[in-house]
Amino acid sequence: MRAKKLSTLIILLFAAATVSAATRLVPAQYPNIQAAIDDCNDGDVVIVAPGTYTGPGNRDIDFRGKAITVQSIDPNDTSIVAQTIIDCNGGPSNYHRGFDFHTGEDANAILAGFTIINGYADQGAGIRITAGRRGEPQTGPVKCRILNCIITRNTGAHDGGGVWILASSPTITNCTMTDNKSDYGGAICCYESDAVITNCIFGGNSVRYNGGAIYSYRGNLSLANATVTENSAQFQGGALCCYYSGKPTITNSILYSNTAPRGPEIALDPYYRDPSLLNLTVSYSNICGGLSTVWNQRGAVIHWGPGNIDAEPCFVDANSGDYHLKSGGWRWDAQRKTWIWDAVTSRCIDAGDPDAPLRNEPLFVPVDPTGYWGANLRINMGAYGGTAEASIPPHGWAVRTDYNNDGIANFADFGEWARNQGYTFAESVSDSNSSPAFNFARFALLADNWLSQTTWFQTPEQATSPNPPDGSVGIRLDPVLSWEAGAGATSHNVYFGTSDPPTFQASTTATTFAPGYLSKNTTYYWRIDEVNSFGKTAGPVWIFTTGTGGGGR
Repeated sequence: MRAKKLSTLIILLFAAATVSAATRLVPAQYPNIQAAIDDCNDGDVVIVAPGTYTGPGNRDIDFRGKAITVQSIDPNDTSIVAQTIIDCNGGPSNYHRGFDFHTGEDANAILAGFTIINGYADQGAGIRITAGRRGEPQTGPVKCRILNCIITRNTGAHDGGGVWILASSPTITNCTMTDNKSDYGGAICCYESDAVITNCIFGGNSVRYNGGAIYSYRGNLSLANATVTENSAQFQGGALCCYYSGKPTITNSILYSNTAPRGPEIALDPYYRDPSLLNLTVSYSNICGGLSTVWNQRGAVIHWGPGNIDAEPCFVDANSGDYHLKSGGWRWDAQRKTWIWDAVTSRCIDAGDPDAPLRNEPLFVPVDPTGYWGANLRINMGAYGGTAEASIPPHGWAVRTDYNNDGIANFADFGEWARNQGYTFAESVSDSNSSPAFNFARFALLADNWLSQTTWFQTPEQATSPNPPDGSVGIRLDPVLSWEAGAGATSHNVYFGTSDPPTFQASTTATTFAPGYLSKNTTYYWRIDEVNSFGKTAGPVWIFTTGTGGGGR
């Protein structure tokens, strides 16, 4: 009898394990998304076909605390995401949102690959993430993951036009949030939360008060590889407003062309609390206007870390929502699905944290397998940094160990590294006075790259790798000349003409030069002299002959 009961138990456990891995299809098997979720067990996957979903069961969708994945048929295909639409059809007298996480969902609760539109709610018109709804028992922080979603044209009557987060720690990755609006946090409003936001785009969001794109209240917001542009606040923080307390961090991001009367890019307001309780850290990011666009009336602590720049990001077409970075090396064309190049290169390319992994950034592209036209050394700033669509700069654009992003590796970078990357503190909860320890792994990385790239009080090396290559014929009539900078060069003198030696044309910090429209079937001579504070190094004279027009690279 005991053996029979044991066999029955084993069969039941096996059946339960089999059931827990089900795939549930909408609308093929279930009339709406909520019905599919209600039938799920932990580990199940709900797959939703392209289409527009609205009405009961397809809005106010509740995960009910389950560790499940709800996704489109391919969350990595932007065209599929754009076609799989949750239309909340909400309004001022008809509150509805897309999804609701409020039952302690953990990181195994995943929402991926949807477009959420027309939500209208007090808080979180697109998605609400909270440790418990008003009048219900608190279930603990929600740690769900939101991946590859488009959240647009939603309205929060008070907080979080796109997403509202309360006492939770969600991860939001590779999402685009545009044209959402509310009073606080046009795209995202975080209360007492530690949200981790990576590779996201925020554009055209707006608020009546604070935080055009993001508002964080008493939280440790992490913003990495974000592109935040053209958002607006009528009071504080066009891109970001941090309030009361917390330790928000921004790294490898672009905050550009946001607007607000106080802090067009960032506003900090400890609200008469101890200002040391609000600590903002910004590093390796492109902040429009630099510190001048950070409003800090009450003295919150700002750690303006290494590598921050203030430069035109050179988006491909911000008006059309294409925030890829232009490059004279290689740049992904999202419309034609191919790699192309531009006449200019964004300073945000290869300007992220030198110690950050490249993650999925390509080292080369299929049409240039040897990397002849460009080399990838560092992670990019912005939403495509660390992804397979990261732009690749032309040779000589970046220096691997340029820790302060001034275009050259020298003793200043060694000092920057020692201050910010050279030491780590012992991770001891019990010992708040733990001493810093030398970071040998990071020192080895620095030593491996620094010596060969550092200028030791000497003139620069010659420029190399001319494009067009020396002796080329049949070159197009509107070429963009490019070259690989010599080690130690801080600027480049360009000589160009139809005679040898060519005549001086310009001094530039870029490694590209457009000579204008050229004559057909004509031989041209050009030379690059490399310059730094210690002198000048003349380069060889290169030649090429134009064709009859058009042509390739």
